[in-house]
Amino acid sequence: MFPLKIVSSSILYVMGWNPIDANLLCRLNHYDRQILVYNHTSYADFFIMLLYMFKYNTELYYMRTLMKPQPFRYIGRILNFFGIIPSTKVDDKNGGAVDRICSELVTRSKSLLLISPKGTIVQREWRTGYYNIAKKTHSLVVAMGLDYEEKKVKGCKHISTLGITESEVRDKLKKDLYNIVPLHPENEMMDIRPHDEWRRSLINTDHMFMCVYVSALLCLISNTVLKEFF
Repeated sequence: MFPLKIVSSSILYVMGWNPIDANLLCRLNHYDRQILVYNHTSYADFFIMLLYMFKYNTELYYMRTLMKPQPFRYIGRILNFFGIIPSTKVDDKNGGAVDRICSELVTRSKSLLLISPKGTIVQREWRTGYYNIAKKTHSLVVAMGLDYEEKKVKGCKHISTLGITESEVRDKLKKDLYNIVPLHPENEMMDIRPHDEWRRSLINTDHMFMCVYVSALLCLISNTVLKEFF
């Protein structure tokens, strides 16, 4: 995993994404069970999330995330190796996913589950799976996500589900997620804080030249290698 850590760190740096704050990493490791609720508006979320998981493979060793079940038919072993759990299809209900996910999480002494309550990148109402999983595994809930304006991972205060309803937890999470800018805010059901739309991007515009340069260099190197061996 060591080369993967170097590669992922380099890619994040070239793209202009910042390291995870040390205090946030400390909080993520302090509690045994946490449900990390995030804004999911693009497939790029999964790509950036994996890069951070590879970079902080020690600190985020217990992190798991959900993915729609279709890819597991082809690359299930690879996805399982990276801590990815199959969810149910977004339109399915009462499919037993909550019990299955809970049983997998409790097999470990600690668990961090990254989950999108709406289960899709398009605009859709939240489902209650995240809350039910938190209740059954006695996990704290926290709003967390990728801020595409500031190019950083943000995490908010932890929320306990003891004595409060799902709608109350949802309201608290939405207030916290207001301050985290996703790549496509129009795909969310909640308001997102005012921000600079020009700086809301996958790649830091200040690093654009570096990305082009590195991409061109990699193409040149790969082309040279292919000519040498083929």
